[in-house]
Amino acid sequence: MSVDPLFLTASNGLAWVNIYGGFRIVLPRGERVVGATSPGSLPITLLTNRRRCLLVSTNNVDGRLASLTINDSSCPPQPVATAPGEIPGRRFVGEAWGYRAWVDERAGTTLLTKSRGATAQSVATVQMRTVGISALDSPDSPSSNVTLVGSTKKGDLLMLLAIRY
Repeated sequence: MSVDPLFLTASNGLAWVNIYGGFRIVLPRGERVVGATSPGSLPITLLTNRRRCLLVSTNNVDGRLASLTINDSSCPPQPVATAPGEIPGRRFVGEAWGYRAWVDERAGTTLLTKSRGATAQSVATVQMRTVGISALDSPDSPSSNVTLVGSTKKGDLLMLLAIRY
């Protein structure tokens, strides 16, 4: 992951982006994640190419992410992602709490942006093709948890980011 230096300096040097969890999602052969939805950061519901839904949550041990729990689930309505604009060479994936995910299919990367009023600021570029985004802002600090779900050359992945802005 590469963090945009302008994002880091926008808040007088107090901003940061950390990966605090990354988990491979192991599915049966031929099955892959094609979408994700959540009202917050976690738990998150994954949709597979076989129209199966999986509820994903994490287990915490001593305040740290220890493991992933995946269970079959009913499928909630899938939101329709409406692009708020356009970024040349990128496909809009979705938006959650002002964070937007934009995929560059050719490069296999995802650009994460944060809306600030009428403008959007680049936050980071992640080395995966994202198919779903969820997020949750903190009610008492300038920070967020963002969950990205997508694929890499090694398979499907769920990535958890902690962001201070």
